[in-house]
Amino acid sequence: MSSSTPGRLPNVGAFLADAHPLRPPNRPVPTATARRRSDLPPEAFLGGTWKAQRKFVDHLARATSSFAGTATLTSDRFHEEGHLTLGASRLHATRAYRLSATPQGIMVSFPDGSEFIALTRAASQKVLHVCGADTYVGRFFFVDSTTWVEAWRVTGPRKHYTSLTRYTALPSRKSEA
Repeated sequence: MSSSTPGRLPNVGAFLADAHPLRPPNRPVPTATARRRSDLPPEAFLGGTWKAQRKFVDHLARATSSFAGTATLTSDRFHEEGHLTLGASRLHATRAYRLSATPQGIMVSFPDGSEFIALTRAASQKVLHVCGADTYVGRFFFVDSTTWVEAWRVTGPRKHYTSLTRYTALPSRKSEA
C-alpha cells in the first residue's frame, strides 16, 4: 500500500483489494500487521477531541451515507458523537469503546469489556475482528499527531459495506500535540 501524505486519504481501492475477506483458509489475515514501523508516541493514539468525518458505502443496498461529529479520546475511553445522514434522514449517532494500554500499543474493547481489536504503535496496520458470521477487516493509518484514518470492510450474511473515517485534531488537540 502506498504511504499516506498529510491532507490526503489513503487509496481506498488498494485498501479494498488488500483487505478482501475471502482469503483462502491457508492465508489468514493477521490481527495486527505493520506495513511501516514507527516510533509513534502514545499521544498520537490518545488524548483530546477529534473531528470525525466518515463515508459509508452499503454494497447490498447500493447506497451511501455519511457521519460527521467528534471523537473524544482519553487514556481509557473512546466516545464518538455526531450525526449520521442516510438519504434525506439525519440521525443522532454515538459509539463508544474502552481503551487500555498494553506493552505493544492499545487494546480496544467494547463497553462490556469484551475485546474488539488490538492496535500497535505502527503508523499503518491491519486488524481483524470476527463476530459470529460477520467479518470486520480494518486498516488504520496514523499520519501524524494531528491526523489518522480508519477504514473498514465488513461482510456477513446480511451486510456488506465499507467505511472510511478521517480524524483531524481540533484546535485544542493541536495545541496539546
